[in-house]
Amino acid sequence: MPWRLRGRIKAKEIPAVIAAVAVAAMILVVIWLMSKPPPPQPIPFIEITLVPPRGIDDQAMHQIAGRVGGIADLSQYAAVVYAFTSEWFVQPTIIEPLTQLDRDGAWSTTTHEGFQYAAVLVKKPYTPMEKGSAFPVKQGNVIASVTVDGKPPK
Repeated sequence: MPWRLRGRIKAKEIPAVIAAVAVAAMILVVIWLMSKPPPPQPIPFIEITLVPPRGIDDQAMHQIAGRVGGIADLSQYAAVVYAFTSEWFVQPTIIEPLTQLDRDGAWSTTTHEGFQYAAVLVKKPYTPMEKGSAFPVKQGNVIASVTVDGKPPK
C-alpha cells in the first residue's frame, strides 16, 4: 500500500472526517458546475407561414401569418408586415402597423397585395416607416426579419 494512516481514527473523529470529505466533494461539484459553459442562447427569428398571392390590386386584402421564436417575453415584441409593389409599404395600414404576437408566438394580419412580403420582429416601442425602398434591417429594436415572394395567383 503506497500510503498508510498513522494510527487509527477514533470513533469520535469519524463525524469530523465525514464532514471534511463532504465539504471537499461539494467544493469540487461547485468548481465543476462553474466551469461548464452557459447553455447557448436561442436565436430570435420570424417566419411567414401563410403567404398571400402576388399582385398589384391595391384594393385586394389577403391574410398573412407567421410565427416568431427565440425570445423569452413575447409581450415586449411585435411583428411589422410590409408588402412590396414599387416600394415597401407597412401593412395593414400605418395607423395599425404593429401586429401583436399570440402566447405561442403566432401572428396574423391582413395585407394589401404585393410582389413580395416582409415580416420584421421588433422590440416595443417601435415606430415603423410608412414606406420605403428597403424594409428595416436588423439593428436597434429590429430583432429579425424575413422576406418571401408572393404566391402565384390562381
